[in-house]
Amino acid sequence: MDSTDNERFKSFTARSDKLKDRDRVSGVYKVREALIDGDLDTTITLRINSKLKAHFEELCKIESTTVSREVKRYITEAVRIQKLI
Repeated sequence: MDSTDNERFKSFTARSDKLKDRDRVSGVYKVREALIDGDLDTTITLRINSKLKAHFEELCKIESTTVSREVKRYITEAVRIQKLI
């Protein structure tokens, strides 16, 4: 490997490390990290109006999903884009 190839390799490595560092602080990395861990090891309890809950449960039923799945999907997407939606 000559010096030109060595410099290109160093440049490539530096760009790769920069992208990896950016991903580590991004939501994509955080979601990936949680998915790799995979353990559902905590719960969230919240208070909500019973009518609103019933309407949401009905909507979930119509869409063939569950309240839990949709709350997890919301949380995952918010973490992925690093913004509350």
